[in-house]
Amino acid sequence: MQTDPHLSDRTRSLLTKFQTRSIVLFPLITSNQWYGMLTVHFGSPKILRPEDLGYFEKVVNQAAAAIYNFLLLEAETKAVEKRKRQMNSGQVPCRNLARAAYPTDFNQGFRHNPAGG
Repeated sequence: MQTDPHLSDRTRSLLTKFQTRSIVLFPLITSNQWYGMLTVHFGSPKILRPEDLGYFEKVVNQAAAAIYNFLLLEAETKAVEKRKRQMNSGQVPCRNLARAAYPTDFNQGFRHNPAGG
């Protein structure tokens, strides 16, 4: 890495600081979304074997899935908070209008009397 022409001086300096002699980059992608890169640094020159790559692939896939799930949870939390604000401000979403207008009938349901009585 000390002589790699693809590295900037700043990158080379940072890698030297961490005593990195080999590095492998794995993209964090799931559901066709790019979330970043996982970098693995080694303190000595390293050539990964196919079984090493298989192990890292599993770790990378799990990390990408965790990021995806975190973002889903974050979006759901925001949606719940928005709904609470709507309810607290008196804005009732359409699907709750029947319950708001006729709470007793709505909760008890509609009864059908085939005898007409």
